[in-house]
Amino acid sequence: VYINSKGTENTIILPHPIFNSVFSMFRITRRVFRLDKSCVVPSVNGYIIFWQHAVYHWSKENGLRLTLQLVNCRNPMHNCIAKVDDKTFIFGEYGNPHPLGKNIYKTLNGGLTWSIVYNFNVNEIRHVHNCTWDEYSNRLWIFTGDFDGQCKIINTDINFQDVKIYGDGSQTFRSTGVFIEKNYIHWIMDSPLKEVRHVILNKETGEIKLGESFPGPVYYYTKTSDGVYVICTAQEIGPSLKDDFVHIFASRNLKKWTNIGKFKHDGFPKRIFRFGVGVFPCGDYSSSDFLMSFDSVKNFDGKVVRFSMKGI
Repeated sequence: VYINSKGTENTIILPHPIFNSVFSMFRITRRVFRLDKSCVVPSVNGYIIFWQHAVYHWSKENGLRLTLQLVNCRNPMHNCIAKVDDKTFIFGEYGNPHPLGKNIYKTLNGGLTWSIVYNFNVNEIRHVHNCTWDEYSNRLWIFTGDFDGQCKIINTDINFQDVKIYGDGSQTFRSTGVFIEKNYIHWIMDSPLKEVRHVILNKETGEIKLGESFPGPVYYYTKTSDGVYVICTAQEIGPSLKDDFVHIFASRNLKKWTNIGKFKHDGFPKRIFRFGVGVFPCGDYSSSDFLMSFDSVKNFDGKVVRFSMKGI
């Protein structure tokens, strides 16, 4: 991990078994074994790093230290870790089913220590997709999946004392991201099994409305500093896929969506070599200058691309 802060660059060497070192030399084997999947989050006292079933904390003063060993998860999905403030972060375990179920963890000291604040049993959900802090209500939204009965939209206080569950567990409530307004939350379904729609949930009543349709499930979301909402469809496997492209959509008002770009899947078998997807960085950036990285798309697999949007 390379960190450039205030003109000073630091290199963090993460623990890397010989097996991983050999197969990391080639992009194709990195894809097969998911060896480059990680998340890095800045906190008040350094950086929180999720890497290969473990959570680390790094600071210039104290270096790298292991803070949490994950049993049920390699790392969370990108940009799906709730930031309450610079010291308080909450995330849920992603990954394959495990007899111990899936945990939600919280840190109150910038990632130096973690505690389990909630557990889903193995029959309840497959994994946690997203945790997002709602600054309007000072509450947490949690999204889970994947199959019917497991797709929960959960709203809770920070201590999980007042937990509310929305929806019927169907694919309509399957989401990996969210846009939050004062009175509504918005998601685009993360389902390869059913037509993908923009869903709007009324926070007070729990009622939903369906918006536009999309050509595939949506994994990742961002909002630029100048107010543009951006999402990216994924190339998964299932009847909701309309073509062989990863599409980028943008909106100013969360009502009308514009398809601003598409990238063709590279044709490798998806289950083995990863689904095609585009990922947004965290942080502040404008629609006129922002970055994306791509997996399994033609010409841009494993690369970062700089974009500029106009006319949105």
